[in-house]
Amino acid sequence: MTGTYVNNHNRHDTIKILQGYRYNSNKYGKGLYKLKFKRMNMSIELKQDNIGKLDSYVDRVMYFGDPKIHIDDDLEEYYEKIAE
Repeated sequence: MTGTYVNNHNRHDTIKILQGYRYNSNKYGKGLYKLKFKRMNMSIELKQDNIGKLDSYVDRVMYFGDPKIHIDDDLEEYYEKIAE
């Protein structure tokens, strides 16, 4: 799960998922993340330092390929992993 993720609508918008349950984003700032597993589904919660949180889900096509962090399904907006 760790690595750099880029927004499919804006290539300059990235989230870096780091070791120790920390993340760094030029849009969402810095903070902690939590992964939640429920049967075949995985969700992620990004909690920005002292501000708020973003709940989303993680998708992998048939458990292969790079994971995507979905932000807005109506707009088909997500972050796709590009590097470790």
